Amino acid sequence: MSQSLPELAQRREAIAQRIAQLGDLRPGCVTSTSGRCGKPNCRCHQPGEPAHGPHFRLTYKMNGKTISESCPLRRPSTRRSEKSRSSVNSRT
Repeated sequence: MSQSLPELAQRREAIAQRIAQLGDLRPGCVTSTSGRCGKPNCRCHQPGEPAHGPHFRLTYKMNGKTISESCPLRRPSTRRSEKSRSSVNSRT
C-alpha cells in the first residue's frame, strides 16, 4: 500500500475537513461517578438499592491546571420520571 506524497496530502486534507465539521471538540476526559449520600434513611443505603448517579464530570487541563466540571448529561431516573408522569396525569 504505497501511496505517493500528493495522494497522502490529499487524504490528510479530506480527513482534516471531516474533523472540522464535527464542531466543538475539547481535549479532556468524561467520567461518571456514583455514590451514597450522608442521609442514613435514604433509599441508597437500603440493601439492593442503587447508589445516586451516575454523575458525569469533564476533566481537562487549562494553563497547566487541572479543571473538573459537572456535566448535565444525566438522564432522569425511572422513579423520577414515573412520579412526574403520575403527577401530571393527576392534574389533568
